[in-house]
Amino acid sequence: MRRRSALMCFGLVVACGAPVPEENSEAGDPSRPARAVTRKAETASTIPRRFHGTYDRTLAECSGPSVHRLVVDVDSLRFHESLAQVRDIEIEGPNAIAIFSDYQGEGESWSARQRLELSESGEKLTLIGDGTETVRVRCGGTPSSASSGWEGSASGEGDGLWLTESTGRVLTLFCPAGENVLIVNVQAFRAVGSEERMSFGSGGTVVALVADFRGDPDRGGVSGRGPVPAELDAILSSPEGIAINYGAQDEGPHRTPPAELAAAFVAGCRG
Repeated sequence: MRRRSALMCFGLVVACGAPVPEENSEAGDPSRPARAVTRKAETASTIPRRFHGTYDRTLAECSGPSVHRLVVDVDSLRFHESLAQVRDIEIEGPNAIAIFSDYQGEGESWSARQRLELSESGEKLTLIGDGTETVRVRCGGTPSSASSGWEGSASGEGDGLWLTESTGRVLTLFCPAGENVLIVNVQAFRAVGSEERMSFGSGGTVVALVADFRGDPDRGGVSGRGPVPAELDAILSSPEGIAINYGAQDEGPHRTPPAELAAAFVAGCRG
């Protein structure tokens, strides 16, 4: 089945159309054994905040494009080639929820039930469906970690620099290897139809980037793209902090990265 094979590329098999237990219609029949009465599950209208964030197969894959990426938002799960719009949520425990979602991807649509389990530390998310478990690690570290701040990495795919705060990753900068391109991603931004301009800068130093009004399916949120600006050093070292604007949405200003980390990132982008 095509839609199942599409999900398998994320290492996830979902259970579709699971039967709903019927009410105990035999409860008043003394000839039959009594059945336990199940307390009604606690429900929620949105995915709890502690689950929100970007996850990937490994921390190394967090800094660049990845087919294994999962973005958990208020009411959706975004995979590489599919989007799950959550319609029902059951709270099974402090770090466990069951979700019922409507999926769309590769021109098809379907429904699925999954269980999400968050580790006590918040570093790992396990997705369970149809007896299969898939584990993803949170990009940027534990949301409650006292070490939240700027981090960076370099690989054959390019150079990455990202900022995490108490709620998870909030800002990602990425320069694909050999392309002279800067990508700026803000996960909190919502895509706005026909809005294709993003501003990135600090104080009076601002550069314009082209944003995809459909959003970023790989990273979540919205990304702006443009040539690596000559002002990148100045933006990353300004005492006024880094700010991003997209339509009516603003992010920052955020504190700039440590000088050594910023210099390594700029050198990688221009290399």
